[in-house]
Amino acid sequence: MIGRKIGNYRILSKVGQGGISAVYKARDLRDAKIVALKLLPSEVGEEARVRFEREFALLTRLSHPNIVEVYEAGETEGELGERYFTMAFIEGEPLLVHLGIPAETPPPLETLNDPDRIGRLVALFDQICEALAYLHRNHVVHRDIKPDNILVTPEGVVKLMDFGVHRRTDLSVGLTKTGTIFGSAPYVSPEEAAGGEIDYRSDLYSLGVVLYEALCGRRPFEEVRLLSVLLKHVHEEPTPILRYNPEVNPHLARITERLLRKNPRDRFQTARELQEALRAVGSGGEEAHTVALSIPEVLLQLDGTEGHLLRPEFVGREVEKKRLETAAFDLINGHGGLIVLTGEGGIGKTRLLKEWTRFCKSQEILVLSVRCHPPAFPFSPFSHLLSRIAERLRDEESKRFLEALTPLLPDALPSEGAFSEPERHAILRAYTGLLKHLVRQAPLLLVIEDLHQADEESVALLNHLVQSLIVGNELDERRVLRPLLVVVSMRSDETPRARRQLAALFRQGEVLSLGRLSEGETARMVRSMMRNAPLPETFSSAIFRESEGNPFFIVEVLKTLLSEGLIFRREGRWVLRGDLHDFPLPPSIEQHLRRRIDALYEDARRLLAQASVIGPRFSFDFLLAVTGEDEETLLDHLEYLKGAGILVEEEGDRFRFAHDQLRRLLYRSLLARRRRALHRRIAEILAARSDPDFATLVEIAWHYRKAADGAQVLRYSHRAARLAAAENRPYPAIEMYREALRLIAAHPDCEEEAALLEGCAAMYRRVGKLHEALRCLLRRRRILLEIPARRREEAAIFIDITELYAMCGMFEKAIKCARRALLLARRFEEPLLLAQALTRAAALSARLGEDEKALRSCDQAASLLLHQGDDLAWIRLRIVQARIYNDLEFWKEAWAAGTEAHEFARRLGSDALLFESELELAATRFGRKETMIAANMATTLVHRTEEIGSKELLVAAQILLARIKLAQGNERGAIETAEAAIKSIIGERYPLFDLYRAYFTAGEAYRRLEDLDTAYDNFNAAVILLQNVWRSLPEKYRSSFLRAKPVRLVFTTMQAFMRDLGLDKEARRYGDWLGDPAGEPPPTPL
Repeated sequence: MIGRKIGNYRILSKVGQGGISAVYKARDLRDAKIVALKLLPSEVGEEARVRFEREFALLTRLSHPNIVEVYEAGETEGELGERYFTMAFIEGEPLLVHLGIPAETPPPLETLNDPDRIGRLVALFDQICEALAYLHRNHVVHRDIKPDNILVTPEGVVKLMDFGVHRRTDLSVGLTKTGTIFGSAPYVSPEEAAGGEIDYRSDLYSLGVVLYEALCGRRPFEEVRLLSVLLKHVHEEPTPILRYNPEVNPHLARITERLLRKNPRDRFQTARELQEALRAVGSGGEEAHTVALSIPEVLLQLDGTEGHLLRPEFVGREVEKKRLETAAFDLINGHGGLIVLTGEGGIGKTRLLKEWTRFCKSQEILVLSVRCHPPAFPFSPFSHLLSRIAERLRDEESKRFLEALTPLLPDALPSEGAFSEPERHAILRAYTGLLKHLVRQAPLLLVIEDLHQADEESVALLNHLVQSLIVGNELDERRVLRPLLVVVSMRSDETPRARRQLAALFRQGEVLSLGRLSEGETARMVRSMMRNAPLPETFSSAIFRESEGNPFFIVEVLKTLLSEGLIFRREGRWVLRGDLHDFPLPPSIEQHLRRRIDALYEDARRLLAQASVIGPRFSFDFLLAVTGEDEETLLDHLEYLKGAGILVEEEGDRFRFAHDQLRRLLYRSLLARRRRALHRRIAEILAARSDPDFATLVEIAWHYRKAADGAQVLRYSHRAARLAAAENRPYPAIEMYREALRLIAAHPDCEEEAALLEGCAAMYRRVGKLHEALRCLLRRRRILLEIPARRREEAAIFIDITELYAMCGMFEKAIKCARRALLLARRFEEPLLLAQALTRAAALSARLGEDEKALRSCDQAASLLLHQGDDLAWIRLRIVQARIYNDLEFWKEAWAAGTEAHEFARRLGSDALLFESELELAATRFGRKETMIAANMATTLVHRTEEIGSKELLVAAQILLARIKLAQGNERGAIETAEAAIKSIIGERYPLFDLYRAYFTAGEAYRRLEDLDTAYDNFNAAVILLQNVWRSLPEKYRSSFLRAKPVRLVFTTMQAFMRDLGLDKEARRYGDWLGDPAGEPPPTPL
């Protein structure tokens, strides 16, 4: 061989010998350049030649400083026809040789742990990580990471070599078969040793073995026999590194231990993650600088992004897998059978069968697998089966059967009747004889995938085999034959070619139907593919929504998101760019769905397109009204579409699309004008129904929006909002009010807009969004000023604004609005408005500590209302009076006012006012020491707020209940209830002013429990809130504000608490300020 000329190269010397190929040092005769020439002998099989060519093809598209560069490929002349390719000749040495690890015995510990050596080791492995990260990013698994395939140049640059057994991992099927081991046994991963699925993490395990050897001078599993080494990789834990090298760097030991974990999910998930861990090894000392500086400069400019997906974890098929495993054990114990595995396309039938057949092979069951492909010529699946059998059987009887069958099954036959009846019988006899011969020797598992694509002759033959070899054998007491288990898979969403024959076959076996993954199972699958790195919030839910739990769809959606740059990694986390609601359908899914639609007859496609406009679900009657079809014709179409797996029938003559993606595709296929017309027709049919509920009103508005009829969208959105408000559903009401307000600009109507803003403000107030409620009221005021006939309503708006400002503790603005409301009411000489303004002014005065003024305003309002007959205004007045009397501890007067308000509210049927009156009655009972009754009333009120949906009333009830629990000695209960009130509103822009009472109650409870730090925090929060209100008040109101009993109680309690803490000086300052609150309040001590 030395001196031989191969193409343009002269062989100089032999460099190495692999399993089937050799590498030589050669000179390019054209320019005298030294290269490495890899030569494949001519006697190797076809598969080896394909792998050799694939290695060269791969290396030509890879370009990385740490991967060997290739030049050209060729084939020698003459009969030999040897294939070769050339690559860069690396003047270097294998990794372990470079690190001073001799082949015979481990070096001494001082050599292994030398700081300079460890620095070089980390730098070299950093480069290996760079190479692997690049490979994995390009969907390549090396599969043969070992020291001899990692060369180090004199300059310290790593070169990764020998890609002869690499594998593409872009989730497609390639040449590499599951169950075949290609890596070097001492370095092979557990999953490959067990014949399982491999991905990028398999390379990381192999690298972990190399790192173990570099740190210890020996491998984790030292065995001569191949099988023993493989079994240890699968089942045994490696010997701890510390046993061989007690002085090993502990960080490197931990990294190695993690790399060598049996479950890929427990290892580093990417080469980049491993690289980060390695770079952190020396972060505390000089070694770190040595490591960083020893990385060649060319390697520091590589792209560090990573975005590949891992192979998904096998999830959600526990029940089906267990049933199949039971069938396998039954087969071993002498019982065969037929199992039909069904499910829609992409549901995971192939993956389940792959996992299961791997298990069967581990149980030494003979497995023969074949897949049906269109267009199928007669007996095509079984003709493919012959080659599988020929690979396994070499005895004379088997050859006889094969020779009998082969002439009957040429490679290609006309699709229309190629066999005569005698020929068919001959084929049946020959196949039956062959399989009988096989099952006499051992239990046999025959797996046929995609049976829906099989021709009628093949299904008839399968029927015959099941009858002869399974049913007949089970009935035969002699049991001459060993058992046969036949497992077939087929799509439930496609019409089979041999429908009648398959129906007969299914009656003889057991059907297992695979459903879609649940949302939780989808989340597990997504996390496993994305390396269990943190995901954006609700990302998995969005993937579930888009894929509907179909595993194929899940994979394709993730691949498209990644390839389009819509999701990417940043600092170890996944980041989503944009909104998945706008996510386009992946081309692979669209192509799959289009094939299914195109296979339908034209009338069915037209019907589906109309149904797609209705939505994912529809009733028979509604579709009948929309399409105008006669009933019998529509039933025929629906039966056909149900049989084709396009539609699914539900209870009550309802149907849904099997995939919403299918519906979306059909919807987009309609012309825009046609879509609008259908949406309008659907909206009109829905609107014609009597008394539509909220959901129907929303649906009508949506269809009118799609029909581009803004006026009708506005009309039905407003109706839906009013209905939701009447049903105490504030959040849906707000959503529909906002929708209507967005449309009002295109359809200006001041009256309509004012009504919308009034309703929206009421709903915002109910849920505690006081800032938004104020914005709505102020905008409504500006609109009413433009309508002369409605200027009088300005006073009513100021009354509402006054209350909102007071609730927020913004008393200066509340005072101004109250004055404005009184002025407008007197100007327009409206007694009812004046009474309402006086009621609101009374409530405000009470909060400011002006009790006498508040009671005078109430009396004036009462005298005005006596002649108005407005029950609503009277109830509100009496509730305000009850509240003032409760604060003044006038229990008799409070009870009378609360009782009257409660009776009027009950007769009026107002839940909110009934609640407010009961709240004041509960407060009165609490003041009168009727604690048990008050506690029951307050507890009931807290629960009832869910019916009313008012956050304002909920917080008021919670604060009262907390105070009652505190009086009962239930400090823990008081804290829990007070903190629930705080949590309800603490995040709002304008929190309720009464929040100070919740802080104060919690502080008093913590004080009694002797948790003084937490007590102080709560007291301080209440004080700060009140001090901020005090500062915002005009000068003349400050003294009266501090005289209000609830407010003064907070400050006097804080004063006493400071004294208890030994802060006498600060306590005196508080006392002085309370006596003369003209200046700034004293700061609370930290």
